Amino acid sequence: MKLELADALNTVMRIKTNANCLVLEGTLDTAANKKVWKKLGGEALPLATAAHKALPGDVRALAVYADAFMFSCSAKGIVKQALSGTAKEYKRMANELRKHPTWDGAVGNSFLGGFYNVAPWPVGNKKLAAQYLGEGAAFAPSRRNLCAAAARWRHARYPDRVL
Repeated sequence: MKLELADALNTVMRIKTNANCLVLEGTLDTAANKKVWKKLGGEALPLATAAHKALPGDVRALAVYADAFMFSCSAKGIVKQALSGTAKEYKRMANELRKHPTWDGAVGNSFLGGFYNVAPWPVGNKKLAAQYLGEGAAFAPSRRNLCAAAARWRHARYPDRVL
């Protein structure tokens, strides 16, 4: 029940804050979005944490936990989360999800690619972003993965052009 509720709260956050897409330029951490993430993320994270602990080998429980963690931490802003311990935990979860490339179209790769793409220096890394996004597109050639990989490749090749 906790897993279902946490997943539902994550879905509401995705819809309310336009977080259904992979961000390649800029961020979504507006004041309005942070307010949603703080309130709903604060509710989703304890539920997702409990579900993940109760189902330690379940990839869905891990994915819901990763989403809830991301939203809850994003309420603090991208810079604070990238330069704190939350970035390390987020990358750990994303790498765990990468071990399951068939889950949600290689979502672990999208998490890592998106993270490295928008994280500020010294954490951000456009080459790693392109690598993870390209890897995700190779595992699961979905619209999300192919568009993201193509955009990152284009940006790497023509860095002065807008995506």
